[in-house]
Amino acid sequence: MLLLHAPQPEELAFKQQMLADPATMAYNHAWGGVIPFPRERWADWHARWVGQPEGRFYRYLQDGDSGAFVGEIAWHRDGKTGRPLADVIVHAPFRGRGYGREGLALLCAAAREAGLTVLYDDMAADNPAAGLFRAFGFTEEGRTAQTILLKKDLTVSPLADRPREIPTPRLLLRPLEDADAADVTALLCDGQINQTYMLPDFSAPEEALPLFRRLRDLSRAPDHLIYGAELQGRIIGYLNDVRLENNGLEVGYVMSPAHWNRGYCTEMLAAVRDALFRLGFAALRAGYFEGNHASRRVMEKCGLRPTGETETIAYRGKDRKVICMALLRE
Repeated sequence: MLLLHAPQPEELAFKQQMLADPATMAYNHAWGGVIPFPRERWADWHARWVGQPEGRFYRYLQDGDSGAFVGEIAWHRDGKTGRPLADVIVHAPFRGRGYGREGLALLCAAAREAGLTVLYDDMAADNPAAGLFRAFGFTEEGRTAQTILLKKDLTVSPLADRPREIPTPRLLLRPLEDADAADVTALLCDGQINQTYMLPDFSAPEEALPLFRRLRDLSRAPDHLIYGAELQGRIIGYLNDVRLENNGLEVGYVMSPAHWNRGYCTEMLAAVRDALFRLGFAALRAGYFEGNHASRRVMEKCGLRPTGETETIAYRGKDRKVICMALLRE
């Protein structure tokens, strides 16, 4: 997982290395390829880009495990058009590891946080990175023989960029389909699940069908996050979003009692946590009924910790206290 790092002036040696590397700068061939970045320019450049700049943003991409700098992301307003232009560079030795997509997601999140509603990139027509930008929701706004202008609408929920499927060591997290109706309605009618996860008290699968259909439809919607957890061709649980706010997502999950205490909930929550953080989300939140120690352990294994906040929810004529948990992206 990538971290964002505001470089100190002495750390600009990494940027100098990237700009001087022909493989890294091959995308820039139309504008001269490599770019000189002598040390005497560092202090002035740092003051304009990394301090408290108006109309621009710059960060290194840093591998969270090794601590190595692997690239950079930035945006700035074009001097002629005023358009906010994106910049994502991954150092050539680190390409092919998914850093470009993750870096682009972090850049879009930073642009949203700065109040931007749109982001552009003006690149050479033969730049292979155009495919990455298109896959991430950028659309072509204009083209010349030499360049392509791409545009991303940042008002669309970042959940629209989530992966359609997420494989884990034992599960496949995927959208719900019509064929999953029997599996999911069986979950929704299970008394143990109703008591544990605070679901409606369905007595028969037919009563649960409307909720299944809603979950199925929302699992395909661009502004929701719902994944069914498939094991050996059957849905044994699902994860869903509860609310989206302040660049953080609160989630809930359901798992078949026959598969409790086997690590499946932890596997599912950890996989979705990583997917959300790669999309640039700043926080993952969840909650559990007071006394549900198993759910607390699942959340703690995934890095979530108590926030000190609680909610009281009326359920079946009783007040139930929900303990709030959260994990902030580093």
